[in-house]
Amino acid sequence: MNRELSEPRQKYYEYLDNKQEIDKFLERGAERARSIASVQLKKIKEMIGC
Repeated sequence: MNRELSEPRQKYYEYLDNKQEIDKFLERGAERARSIASVQLKKIKEMIGC
């Protein structure tokens, strides 16, 4: 079991050592979520007449 988890564990420790990489990843996700949400909100506003 230890052998199977060694690779994910290594990545986990790499991310812990590189907080900037995590921040970049989260920022890209937030940008993507905003772009999707803005399209959906526009459709909803059009449907309700705002």
